[in-house]
Amino acid sequence: MFVSRLDPNTTTDIVQEHLATNGIKVLSCFKITPKGLEDSKTPRFIGMRLCVPFSYTDAVYSPEMWPDGVIVRPWVFEPVTGEQQLQPEDSSGNNEENC
Repeated sequence: MFVSRLDPNTTTDIVQEHLATNGIKVLSCFKITPKGLEDSKTPRFIGMRLCVPFSYTDAVYSPEMWPDGVIVRPWVFEPVTGEQQLQPEDSSGNNEENC
């Protein structure tokens, strides 16, 4: 998942603690650096890539989970190129994570 329009002072620890307080298990959380932003500039907002077990998806997408203005959407993976390979799904064809 991609969580965007977060205050620039928001840390991954803050996001993980917020979700844990609301009963959501976080598998991973990474700050995303905006493309083309020079190191000397402070962004107006930041984004994070969030991965949670699939069973928590609806709760994470709920607007009540986040401060006003925060946007949560599916993470868009870059196209596979060259020697990169897709990770296989489990044998049932279901992924158990929502990243």
